Amino acid sequence: MSELDALPADQRAVLQLLLKQGKTYAELSTLLAIDAAAVQTRAHDALDAIGSETTHELPSERRGQVGDYLLGQQAAGEREASREYLGGSPQARTWARVVAGALGPMAAEPLPHVPEEAAPEPAVELVPEPAAAAPVAPVAEAPIEEEPAAAAPPRSSRLGGALLLGGVGVLVAIALVLILGGGGSGGKKTNSVSSTATQSTAQPSPLAQINLMPNAGSKSVGLAQVFAQGSQRLLIVAAQSLPPGSYALWLYNSAAQARLLGFVPQKVDKQGRFVTQGVLPQDARSFQSLVVTKEQVTRGKVPTRPGAIVLRGKLQTG
Repeated sequence: MSELDALPADQRAVLQLLLKQGKTYAELSTLLAIDAAAVQTRAHDALDAIGSETTHELPSERRGQVGDYLLGQQAAGEREASREYLGGSPQARTWARVVAGALGPMAAEPLPHVPEEAAPEPAVELVPEPAAAAPVAPVAEAPIEEEPAAAAPPRSSRLGGALLLGGVGVLVAIALVLILGGGGSGGKKTNSVSSTATQSTAQPSPLAQINLMPNAGSKSVGLAQVFAQGSQRLLIVAAQSLPPGSYALWLYNSAAQARLLGFVPQKVDKQGRFVTQGVLPQDARSFQSLVVTKEQVTRGKVPTRPGAIVLRGKLQTG
């Protein structure tokens, strides 16, 4: 098993989107409906795991700097500063080469170059200035301003909080196409996009589509897709035209017999959309429906019964 195969599915998915698709942290934040800092943290955690044998030799802020450099997430000035640091730090070069060696086969484009050791500056003979020369004040170099570190988000999503990423990051875009392209209607357009999903992902394979139907008179629409990845069943859910608020996903037989999968990671805004994904539990087949509910969120409390159901579909797990 390679270092990449051993990574958690959500971390591996982020690396795939960054390296194969050439996405930025900001673009993935929009695509995956999570904070950009959470995307960056997943990427940094993945690189720390890949370079675990030498990770302890570098402080975390330096690993983050070098990691952003290797993933192509720095502006020109930042890239130059990172190259200069790598040239002067044997520990950083060792870590960067271990990580780059694992990432290389995944990347669509060559990774940024890890420089060799910087050559020492030649000694300069100091020549005294003539006595009459006025003293010249040294020019202070402008300090390099570092961006403040983003607050670290939780290292794992909360089932009963936000849904876990299921390792099928690129499929989120497909779910969006299905929703925005009218795939929820169950017509021919849905079938063509489902075929694209099969072609776009090497590992997960599509099993079932769940049309999520709204209450009478509502303009909301939703779609869920179930994929197989080994013994797991991965779930992607997308919806639009929802009223602003907080939403959750449940496996459902009745109000008394329901299981909370998790909250949608970000509160739905005035655009009324969300896309999220997760892993279905092993006993999912014991439930008849997948529902999206609007919830009143209370800090520190997890609901034991579903809130108002806004979308509902017959659960299919393949």
